Amino acid sequence: MGLDSHRKNYIKKNLRNFSISKIARDIGASENEILDYLKKKWSPEKYEKFLRNQYAQNSDLGQGIASFSFMNFFRENWTALTFLAFLVFAVYANSLGNGFVSDDIA
Repeated sequence: MGLDSHRKNYIKKNLRNFSISKIARDIGASENEILDYLKKKWSPEKYEKFLRNQYAQNSDLGQGIASFSFMNFFRENWTALTFLAFLVFAVYANSLGNGFVSDDIA
């Protein structure tokens, strides 16, 4: 049994708020049908990211909140952070050799 337009609209509206299993129960479909639909609709990168987030939410003691890790954040964004650090250094590098002026001394 395929997903009709009403079920697809329900999935679109509630995918961020509820888990796949709750959506499947609500519309009377299997989780695999929903995942197959999402796999066809989304790009492979978006689908994999969604699956990772679903796994993180389910493994977080049932609270539904994905845990945040600074190490994972730095690993995923190290190139952007390095570029920003370089830009900050480049902007302020010109002032490193300057001395203090009269209003800097207490």
